[in-house]
Amino acid sequence: MGTPLVALVGRTKAGKSTFRHALTGTGEEEIGRGDQRTTRRIIEWCAGQVDYIDTPGVGAFRGSDDTALTRLAASTADLLVWVVSNDPPQPQTLDDVATIARDGAPMLVVVNHKRALLPEDLSADAPPQLLTHRDEHVAHLTEKLAARGVTPRAVLHAHFDAARLRWGRPGRQQRVGRCLESRCGGRSARTRSAPLPR
Repeated sequence: MGTPLVALVGRTKAGKSTFRHALTGTGEEEIGRGDQRTTRRIIEWCAGQVDYIDTPGVGAFRGSDDTALTRLAASTADLLVWVVSNDPPQPQTLDDVATIARDGAPMLVVVNHKRALLPEDLSADAPPQLLTHRDEHVAHLTEKLAARGVTPRAVLHAHFDAARLRWGRPGRQQRVGRCLESRCGGRSARTRSAPLPR
């Protein structure tokens, strides 16, 4: 078996690009800063022994091209990771993600808790309140997906911004960079982008 390919899918500004930055320290320029549809192309990258695809957001206003490109990219993946923020997903986003999931690859759901951070949240033992209302999120998401014929393999919880901000700690960038270089065979620095058709 070759290198596993994981496609990150979800609405715009859910945290897909923040996840990439948290793992690799690269791609900060791709993180949305308030605009919709920040990522408008497929971005491939590596972390550990896994290749990832950061896809455009789905369910965005006038974003049918983005959704079509995401669906095409996700069809090549071995695993889908639906990155969803901890606010209720819009029906169009649920419909788009369910359609992509029904195309074949198993799906994990990662709830990106986007609570505002305090300085103590970045300590080594961050308080558990960063990940709030976990059971309610799991119940809501699995119910909405089941109504659309999709059962995720698992629902996980994260705070990608807290992980991303921890990236800047002394020595971490160098340690992670060396690890990715050895595991990815130099692929961690390679990012291929496919522009959206106009």
